[in-house]
Amino acid sequence: MLMLIPLTLVPHPLPNYRNSSGGSAFTPSSLRTPPRAVSHPSALPHLSRSAAGPEARIVRVMPNTPCLVGAAAAAMCLGGGSGPEDEAAVHALLSSVGKVFTVTEPQLSAVTGVSGSGPAYMFMIIEALADGGVKAGLPRDIALALAAQVWEDGVCEQKGRG
Repeated sequence: MLMLIPLTLVPHPLPNYRNSSGGSAFTPSSLRTPPRAVSHPSALPHLSRSAAGPEARIVRVMPNTPCLVGAAAAAMCLGGGSGPEDEAAVHALLSSVGKVFTVTEPQLSAVTGVSGSGPAYMFMIIEALADGGVKAGLPRDIALALAAQVWEDGVCEQKGRG
């Protein structure tokens, strides 16, 4: 049985997160196959196998908010006991909401800066363009639609350059 466990906890309580029998909460004895622990990097940086259980297979992921509209730019890195089967399973999950890239653990922080935080910067740029349009006399809805379209045009042009 395939089991993915998404972990979105703050890091400090994880080493103490145990099930009622005192074992790791992530490898219940009733499972034949150890679960894949899929963690969010800001929530669980450097998740260790000892914290998740000795048999847990860990894949860290960095999705971003455009996954809500099927336009994610996500990344993942393999860790603690994970292998090609785990990479394929998590890739299938993330690619259902956009693009996904496999990177190394050290590269995941850069991914967080680029695609994790990036949408907020894009929204600020669109808002600033729209504000300029309003100050120049456009109605807010038209200024915002134009600014968003200009941004989309730029994205399409950049992708076309390859």
